[in-house]
Amino acid sequence: MADLFQAAYQQGVRAMVLAQDAHHPETPEFRVYPPHCIAGTSESQTITELASLSFASEMTIIEKNALSIAIATTFDDWMATHPDITTFIVVGDCTDLCVYSAAMYLQLQSHALNRPRRVVVAANLVDTFDTPVSVAREAGIPAHPGDVHHLFFAPYGDEWSRRCWAINLVIQVNAKCLC
Repeated sequence: MADLFQAAYQQGVRAMVLAQDAHHPETPEFRVYPPHCIAGTSESQTITELASLSFASEMTIIEKNALSIAIATTFDDWMATHPDITTFIVVGDCTDLCVYSAAMYLQLQSHALNRPRRVVVAANLVDTFDTPVSVAREAGIPAHPGDVHHLFFAPYGDEWSRRCWAINLVIQVNAKCLC
């Protein structure tokens, strides 16, 4: 993932957003998914491979308490100050949750606002978690077959890309968290 950010930066991309889970300890999301990325913990911080990039301080960090990059966050404000961006590359965890939600939001917003945009989900830079049925039953949570979810949700967007070409923006979604 750091290689993509580095390549984008070398090509002149400066608009990079890290949408990071920073959950309240009692968020309703924990009724469905195990606790993760609680605000103020190391899980809610930028992963080392991105934080150590020489331009990390130039990235915009947007904390979120839910799957959405836009609900109760500053993402729409950021977007309003960057109206010239028309290509989005979405990478990170989890393919079927945060990544899918981000790609869908960007695409639906594009349609609603009549602003053509290219949304690319870089399939080799997204992943999800796996909770086998036996583990789920024991924990009292829904099973989550990671490979199946990844297969169904990674292709969302205008493109399902194994290589990314022209980029105006890189959004990294929760590279360290469950979702």
